[in-house]
Amino acid sequence: MTTFSEYVDPEKTKELTKIGEAGDASKPRHKMVQNNPLDGQPYSLKEMARLEAFSKALKTPGKKKIVVHGDWFISKEKEEKIVGMRLHPDFDAQLAAWFMQKAGISADVVEIAPKGFYSEKNLPVEREKGTTYFYLDLNFRKSGFGQTKDGDWYFDGHAIERSAKGKETSASTMAYEKLVAVGRLEKTPWLDELIKFSKAVDNLSYSMDEKFLKNKYWHTLYAVYRRINLDSIIELFKNGYHSGQEFTLAQMNTKVSAGKEKTTLAELCQKAKIRVFNSIRKIEQARKNMGPDFGLKTETAELGKYILNIKSGKQDKIPVGFDAARALGYDTFITWHEDTKSFFLSTKKDTNFIYKLLKKEFPDLMPPVKGCMIISGLKEGEKISERAKRYTLEKLVNALGLIKTESAEVRFGGEKKLLEFQKNVLDKLFDVQKQEEGDEEVIALRDLYKKKEEIEKSMTETDQELMRLEKESLARQKRIEELRKE
Repeated sequence: MTTFSEYVDPEKTKELTKIGEAGDASKPRHKMVQNNPLDGQPYSLKEMARLEAFSKALKTPGKKKIVVHGDWFISKEKEEKIVGMRLHPDFDAQLAAWFMQKAGISADVVEIAPKGFYSEKNLPVEREKGTTYFYLDLNFRKSGFGQTKDGDWYFDGHAIERSAKGKETSASTMAYEKLVAVGRLEKTPWLDELIKFSKAVDNLSYSMDEKFLKNKYWHTLYAVYRRINLDSIIELFKNGYHSGQEFTLAQMNTKVSAGKEKTTLAELCQKAKIRVFNSIRKIEQARKNMGPDFGLKTETAELGKYILNIKSGKQDKIPVGFDAARALGYDTFITWHEDTKSFFLSTKKDTNFIYKLLKKEFPDLMPPVKGCMIISGLKEGEKISERAKRYTLEKLVNALGLIKTESAEVRFGGEKKLLEFQKNVLDKLFDVQKQEEGDEEVIALRDLYKKKEEIEKSMTETDQELMRLEKESLARQKRIEELRKE
């Protein structure tokens, strides 16, 4: 147990900011509202009842504790590497805790829970009687805000699919909304902007392309927020910063806290620029090496275009990670951590399909997070030597189907059998029957058969992907014929 204000991580490279003095939680500052203060939509009767219960819990005297997720680190015990836990919540959890104390919730004691998923039967911590717990940014897979049977409260955005437009949220967004709704916080434009930023970085929902990455990204808060203490970020928004904007010259000269050091945004942005261009160079190199060095496919139906980043030690070859990858047109970014025998996968593709592939090889794999991330996870007290028997890079590569197969012609026993297979696939897909000379579909099929190299390339992917590619090609051929007739 510790307090945010006392915490410094073991490497003394970062310090969690002071949350601030808690006020009197027994006295609401504003009236409870009946409409969602963020979108103006009326609350349902069920939601209003939940808010009433939440408001009552805040007023009730008694001990209160905040629980946030920790982060893994590796320690050595008699030459054996052991997984440990430390208090190191991400920006979303820190901000949610700040809102709680700003609203007067005097929960000085903070407990840490391993990253994972929880339920009523599998709580993150061992409860103390007479204590109300507030679980911030822990994965209860309940997609929102609610109360447990023990009377505790959670703010959880993990299970909400990022791909569902308008559904992006975060623990801090929910904490802000509910605390404003029950009269504990005042809604202000600068807090709205702060929440907009928190939601964007927690869901990776801000736009990224190559031009933005190279020219603007590295002098926005997106590129440097992980290296700045929470109190400095809050001051930026108080002083008029807007989510996603490029820093002005005046803001560049602003002094900020970075761990226990003071620096300027200009200095941090210059370092971010170096990380950006190093990442671009390393992604290009990784893409080239994946084929000749590892014999890997560069694209699959489930992952789309992907990059595999192999990380060993503290040095990260691609520090900007998925931000850089998606800006350069990649769909998926996979990091394999050799030291901890673990992986982290971020994607724009459907995580459910990817998860099914991985689950066969890794039965204890955690469910996808926010519809865009899959984390292999570690367990406190786990020995890396034992973990290495279950988690290997080879197993990861095989599970995702990344190993190249032989050419389509070799795979199907010659050109004739390949063409027969292609025709059977197409006939089944398009229900081609009683083909007659001059039939547009027959003409299109013949044109497809002539594109032998293109078809062979597609056949190295799954049969489903082949069918998709050929269907698109057939549709294009049909459209060409229609245009010719017009």
